[in-house]
Amino acid sequence: MADYTFLQNSDMQEALQKMLSQRTLPDSLTHFQTPSMPEIEPVPLQEYFAKTEEYQKRSLEVLKSIEENTANLSSIVDLINHSNENQDQIIEIFTDILSIAKAKNKEEADGLFKNVSEKITSTTDTVDAIIKLTGWATTVYKIVVPLLQSGV
Repeated sequence: MADYTFLQNSDMQEALQKMLSQRTLPDSLTHFQTPSMPEIEPVPLQEYFAKTEEYQKRSLEVLKSIEENTANLSSIVDLINHSNENQDQIIEIFTDILSIAKAKNKEEADGLFKNVSEKITSTTDTVDAIIKLTGWATTVYKIVVPLLQSGV
């Protein structure tokens, strides 16, 4: 190997070329080709986020409905227990309220809800009973209508 320590700056370029010419790389390194990359489809993030957001909204609606239903259940039991003289009428109204869930379309649900509302106001004699029964009917109606509109 040659001694390059005493070279002048002007001789440096010549010395480097001489040094590089003595070194050779294997053909596998100088003619290396990378394999072609497979086509990768972009992830539709916007669509994913939109679906996730819609799912979260629907989940929140369901949770709110469950919360309302749970609150209404205790008021229903209380209403039936304290309405000694018209328990049968109140139970019949509950049956009518639940019949809203059998509606085949929104128009039918609207009609059933209207009939139940009229029956509540004509049958019950206390404001508390009217409020509780109307709240229960409204809850059932609010659950049924979105299901009918979504085609479930």
